[in-house]
Amino acid sequence: MSTRVKTIRTFHVITSDGVMHRDVSIDKLNATRLGLYWNAIDDSVRGDPDALEALRGLTVTDRTGRRYPLLTDPDALARVYLGLSYAEAREFNATLYSVREVRRAS
Repeated sequence: MSTRVKTIRTFHVITSDGVMHRDVSIDKLNATRLGLYWNAIDDSVRGDPDALEALRGLTVTDRTGRRYPLLTDPDALARVYLGLSYAEAREFNATLYSVREVRRAS
């Protein structure tokens, strides 16, 4: 008898109210959306002021059905980042650049 194991993936999500939610369990579709979001954050940081505009209004939904509206205002994201502790900033950067590596590997 074959047993199929479903991989549960967790990601960090920054919501429109400026809160960074850690270890949100999401499915493949929402992981793709979130990957696009983190890539757009990186593009914005690298000087593309319009990178997040295309994602305005985007939400991701966790496995329990909770919806997370994503923060897409570059100035608000900068304020969130500047308010992070050293450990949180390291975690943010690790998430940002691990997602970027996935996009580049495609």
